[in-house]
Amino acid sequence: MAAEVNKTSGLAPEVARLIAALRRRIRWHITWDGVLTAIIWLGLTFWIGLALDYFPVLVWANELPYGVRFVGLSLMGAVLTLIFYKLLLRRLIVPLRDRSMALLIERQYGDFEDALTTAIEMPTMSTASSKEMMSTTRQQAADKSRNVEVHTLLQRKRLWKKAVWAILLMAPVAGFYATNAAAFEIWLRRMYLLENQPWPRTARVEMLGLQVERVSPRTGEVSFTSLRIFDSNDQTIKVALGSNVLLRVAADSTAKRIPEYCRLLYALDDGSRGQVNIRKYGPLNEVDHQQQYSYIGRPFRGMLGDIRFDVIGYDHRIRDFHIQVVESPVVTETVLDCVFPTYMVDGTSGQWTPRKIDYRSSGVQIPAGTRIKVRMKSNKPLTSITIYETQGESETQMKPSDDGMNFTFEIDALLTSKTIEFTLHDRDEITSERPHRVFIGAVEDTPPEVDVIVTGIGTAITPNARLPIEGEVKDDYGVSESWFEYRQGDNEAAKLPFVLTDGTPKNIALDFRDLRIATPPVELVAGEKITIQVKVSDKMDMSGGPNIGKNDLVSLDIVTADELIAILERREYAQRRTYEHILDELTQTRDTLVRLRESLAGRDRDLLDANDLTDEETAVRRQALSILRAQQALRQSEKSRQETAAVAGSFYLIREELVNNRVDAEDRQQRLKDQIADPLMQITTTRFPDLDNELQLLLDQLTEQKEATAEEAVAAANLLLADLNTVLESMLDIETYNEIIEIVRSLIEDQDDVIQETRKQRRKAALDLIE
Repeated sequence: MAAEVNKTSGLAPEVARLIAALRRRIRWHITWDGVLTAIIWLGLTFWIGLALDYFPVLVWANELPYGVRFVGLSLMGAVLTLIFYKLLLRRLIVPLRDRSMALLIERQYGDFEDALTTAIEMPTMSTASSKEMMSTTRQQAADKSRNVEVHTLLQRKRLWKKAVWAILLMAPVAGFYATNAAAFEIWLRRMYLLENQPWPRTARVEMLGLQVERVSPRTGEVSFTSLRIFDSNDQTIKVALGSNVLLRVAADSTAKRIPEYCRLLYALDDGSRGQVNIRKYGPLNEVDHQQQYSYIGRPFRGMLGDIRFDVIGYDHRIRDFHIQVVESPVVTETVLDCVFPTYMVDGTSGQWTPRKIDYRSSGVQIPAGTRIKVRMKSNKPLTSITIYETQGESETQMKPSDDGMNFTFEIDALLTSKTIEFTLHDRDEITSERPHRVFIGAVEDTPPEVDVIVTGIGTAITPNARLPIEGEVKDDYGVSESWFEYRQGDNEAAKLPFVLTDGTPKNIALDFRDLRIATPPVELVAGEKITIQVKVSDKMDMSGGPNIGKNDLVSLDIVTADELIAILERREYAQRRTYEHILDELTQTRDTLVRLRESLAGRDRDLLDANDLTDEETAVRRQALSILRAQQALRQSEKSRQETAAVAGSFYLIREELVNNRVDAEDRQQRLKDQIADPLMQITTTRFPDLDNELQLLLDQLTEQKEATAEEAVAAANLLLADLNTVLESMLDIETYNEIIEIVRSLIEDQDDVIQETRKQRRKAALDLIE
């Protein structure tokens, strides 16, 4: 700048002023050009930024996020800096030399004829002619400069255009401020101070939360959980896989507008997107100033993956909500720690000692009275467990272990079967879809099984009878006590203990002869009745114990020895009649075998008169008839053997009754055994099998159409009948003997009657003499 002043020092004052004025004008022009360009840029960025930030609000979206606004503000500042640098600062620091100014003036005013440039560039002359020429040139330049108008040297049209654009852009800014200072201030804060103050909306919506649909496993009723709120940090709620979710949204009724419905825009994990409408739910709440909306349709029904969504209510949008689908809490392991009742424990064999039992899905059966700890493990950490016992319909809460994965439920004593439902609540605020059900069946300790019968006794006994018992007594955990319980007539029941040997009543009998010397004595009288039962108690020491097992009640008539003998004789007679019937059937079978023998020899009279049959037809018919007769004989032999064994058993029982009733009939007892029962039993094990074998052999021969003969079968049948007839003769002999005994018994009774009558007559005669 100093150099420029030095060059103009030798010029005429008019020229120097002209050049200085032009230089100022140029600098003024540069300054306004840069300023107006900056103003235009600021105006453009003001309106463009406002449009970009506010337009999404008009289309139900959110304002520009902080990051976008920061980038925009940075870009605006960078361009503004560039404008000031290139259009203002860099141009202002460029030196404006006198020659450049002279050239600019001479370009617009040609009448200078290079005088101005010559005057500025011509050096000082030393000769007179040179000085005169220089003086003339300078004077010419001074004269011409008086006619120069500086403002015409620069084109102001471009500057005026920028001024107009600046006014067009900035005047609305002033109008915007004048008409809506609050919105103007919000935009300034959002754009230039990068604050996050939102634009005001005509509607305001908020996310209330969601509820999960639940179906009661007991009643099947559908209900919803309490309202769950989205996390304030990441706006996330976790729900169980397959859940049905009810979304709840509310609009502020004090806002300028209440939406008719809200829109939900969602994105699924698989990349699919969609939108649904959320309808109003219920009337307007005047107290809370809310209109609620709800939705439970697709994709919130049967959720299988995560969902991210936004909610739009007219011009207000709330965004970035996330429903995360996770596994429902379930029990992965159930173990029962069992301590069984002390009376069950057998330390020697190790039975029923404390143990762990793995729970099965179908349930477990545990002895009643057992102390149980139900230990369970879940697949994820829990916060609490709801326990529901179906028997008492009681519900309790419990906490898991410190790690949240394990919990224990105790049963002090299992008295009845229990069904317990465990509903799990995990740290994700998820409740198990279905409760974990544990069924523990209480196995009651049953009374001992008394499979004991009174043997060798019928329905009538003598006062001297002995009642032996046999059989087996069973109990899962051993018996404590065993006894006879008997009741004579209407008297109170009496008890006679006895000891079992390894659960078996070996050589045990109720002896009434011994009871006569017992305390108190028991005297049986003919004509009365007595009931007898064997009872056994177990070792169960809990409430309601011990258990008592018993056999069937036996009711007996008390008779005299003679009466018992008469009863047995009638049974003997009935058995003899049965035996005679068996003998008749076997005789018929033997006769059938004889006819079969004749048929096989070709002498079958049944076929002799069949003259109309050919020899071949006769042979076929004879074969069929022979097989039929052999089969009938074999079936009859098997039937008669069983019946004969039953008759032998009956005679054995008659003999045992004589022995156990202590009836003085030793000869009778010996004959029943040696002459009837034993021979019959031997026949069933020897003669009958021999006959069966022969018949089976004969049947096989006939079936296979081999040469057959019935000689051996007839012989075996004859031997059988011979032995059976021998036994029948013994029966008849015993019956004759019994008849003799009965006659003697009658004579004795008659003699007793005569003696009694004689005594009465003598007593009467003595009384008559006294009178």
